[in-house]
Amino acid sequence: MGLEPPVRSIHDFVESELERLEHIAPACAIRDNVAPALNSVFRNTLRTAWTP
Repeated sequence: MGLEPPVRSIHDFVESELERLEHIAPACAIRDNVAPALNSVFRNTLRTAWTP
């Protein structure tokens, strides 16, 4: 099964939106502070879901 060529108008729109969004809210380069918080949320959710 092959891939069709991209639809130019859709491709151009997606590319322009990605670039626009990158300038509005640049990707966070430092994610070390996020992992502990996400781990805590995950563990608390499991604890809540599995506690009778």
